[in-house]
Amino acid sequence: MNARTSLATVFLGVAAALAACSSQPSADTPRIEEKTFSLEPATIPVQVGVLTGQLADMSIVQRVNAETRAVVYAPQLRGTLKLKNTSSDEAVRLVGGRIDYLDASDTRLTMAPDRGDTTFRFYSYSGDRLDPGGEVAHSVDVPFPAAGLNGKALKEIRLSVTYLPALYRQESVEVPVTVAAR
Repeated sequence: MNARTSLATVFLGVAAALAACSSQPSADTPRIEEKTFSLEPATIPVQVGVLTGQLADMSIVQRVNAETRAVVYAPQLRGTLKLKNTSSDEAVRLVGGRIDYLDASDTRLTMAPDRGDTTFRFYSYSGDRLDPGGEVAHSVDVPFPAAGLNGKALKEIRLSVTYLPALYRQESVEVPVTVAAR
């Protein structure tokens, strides 16, 4: 009975210590709010060589401190790039892409020096080749220039896609056979 009492006491002590260590939000932790801006149109058609599709569900997301309204996480363009290989005899290997933001004079909007570039890579878990008639959807999440949030600064978005073409041939062979009894 004494061992059970000791075990119960140790168990309750550990439970009390864990409860005291649970993370409680402190009064100093700022409340972060996510602001989402929509783009018009939210979906744009895409045609690059033998690839057709769309850049869909586009939005701009930035996070701000709810009390001070200071930007905590700079704006990002998010969307889904859906592509289809419309060629009948050419496979492609998708390599990467880049998004440029243009103003009214077709000049690229500059990014802040610490924002990086607006390139992205295609990642495929089923191989890196898109055969004729094949389709792929890729999430795009790239930096967006803060100046573009001004309604008049952004005129258009330019999407560049890099791919390697490869001839696609499907051939068959006929082999004469006979069935022999054993």
